[in-house]
Amino acid sequence: MKTIYKKAKQLGIEIKKFEKRRYDLTEKNHILPIGEVEKLCKNKMEKYLNALWCIHSENAGGYDGWTVAHNIFEELGFVKKETRSGHRIFVNYVF
Repeated sequence: MKTIYKKAKQLGIEIKKFEKRRYDLTEKNHILPIGEVEKLCKNKMEKYLNALWCIHSENAGGYDGWTVAHNIFEELGFVKKETRSGHRIFVNYVF
């Protein structure tokens, strides 16, 4: 996450303390590799940070639901992984 924070600062994106606390809880599967973070422009970095925010939401839909994060992850090149357990399907994204 340090690389992400550093890149955001370079691009002029302010990360507030309450946002940082939430970003720090991000699973390692959702963190882009350092080389990919360095390639992000300001627009894509803002989208990525939005996805990291939304992935922690308990809400699926709406403007800040975790489904928004899934769409952004796919745009950034993450791969969708599905795990079935009984009648449930668990979706995760990895780079």
